[in-house]
Amino acid sequence: MEQAAQYRKAFVGQVMKSEEKRVVIVSGAPGSGKTYYVKSHLQPGDLALDFDYLTAALALDDRLYGDREPQLHVALAAREAIFDTISKREGNWNTAYIITARKEPARVQELADRLGGEIVRMSATLEECRENIRNDPRRAERIDRYFQLAEEWYQQNGTAQQ
Repeated sequence: MEQAAQYRKAFVGQVMKSEEKRVVIVSGAPGSGKTYYVKSHLQPGDLALDFDYLTAALALDDRLYGDREPQLHVALAAREAIFDTISKREGNWNTAYIITARKEPARVQELADRLGGEIVRMSATLEECRENIRNDPRRAERIDRYFQLAEEWYQQNGTAQQ
């Protein structure tokens, strides 16, 4: 017992770091399957950051895709702090998955460069995204908005992300 207390005391204030940690940026249009991809690859000890979940958590709201204007500023600041921690490889995690629907490929690459990560691009078609959005009960109240966001994403990126 005393040895464990000494161990804890020796590491108070220190951060666990490892270069072995992976960062995976999962990119694609709304409804392209980003969250499904991450959930199917997530292992114990991994992190997953999805801005929609972050803002919903700040509102303590089960509705994942609600109006988040009141939480937006704090959520953006929290995301930046998380990005900073991940880029430094601080903490005791294995792989960090970052979900993004950023439309500009250069911004996705910029994020991957900043975090020292790799990019996984979802390959769903616009029609597949629309079908997924249509079938997602969490988006039912704002389905037209998510259709619009998916269409804007494809206007920026072409018919299918390469």
